[in-house]
Amino acid sequence: MMWNKGGLEFAYGSYRDISLDRRANDIVSEFIREKTRERITNEAMWDHLVPVDFPFLARRPIVETNYYEVYANEHVHLCDLRYQKFEGMVPEGIVIDGEVVPIDVMIFATGFDAITGPYFGIDIQGAGGQPLREAWQDGPNSYLGLMTHGFPNMFMLTGPGSTTGNLPVSIENHVDWVHDLMKWMDANGNGSIQPDIEAQRMWTETVGEQAYKSVIPLAESWFTGSNIPGKKKSFLFYLGHFGSYREECQRVASSGYEGFEVRDRV
Repeated sequence: MMWNKGGLEFAYGSYRDISLDRRANDIVSEFIREKTRERITNEAMWDHLVPVDFPFLARRPIVETNYYEVYANEHVHLCDLRYQKFEGMVPEGIVIDGEVVPIDVMIFATGFDAITGPYFGIDIQGAGGQPLREAWQDGPNSYLGLMTHGFPNMFMLTGPGSTTGNLPVSIENHVDWVHDLMKWMDANGNGSIQPDIEAQRMWTETVGEQAYKSVIPLAESWFTGSNIPGKKKSFLFYLGHFGSYREECQRVASSGYEGFEVRDRV
């Protein structure tokens, strides 16, 4: 029933252990592969289109309409660059394995540097002049996905180490949290704030522990930054329940912002 309804309900509204129990995931993954094969009329395309090298939910599920059916059209041709070589472009089209494939439009969908990429696109430097890119060269570190040590007063909304999923809800939670923090700092005469290095280390470990409980490490994807050549593989999201995450943010605030270093206004 959930499969027939479509959307993401099958992924996130069915069995809770799909992303945590590999045995359960194997059953669901094979079910999805069979459903996918039913939609592909040319069996020779199965090896190219049916995902077999990573478990379901190790990458972000894609919601599509009639994607696989498109390949039944005579004018549609599949070039799988895992097995074929892209050699370049000429005025007539693109060259694949020495053959010119005529095209009218070329769309570059080569992936993106998720979460950390926008920060690296700006020359952000910390209090001691250290570039953020250098501070995160072995992977991003943060406390609650909100701030990173060495960069006082740099607030991040849904930064690395915060929750994934329904991001507008996560953003709203962060905006409200930062707003209340700034009011608290102003009332107490504080001028700067940054995470305590130990609190940040423990939170980063928590993010990793949550990730290793799931199937996320079993695939190469933008979830871990492994789609970017040379980028250190790391876990960019806290995969725990959003409700628990929000409660932790509220607990930190109620404690007088435990885990943060605050300095008075100069």
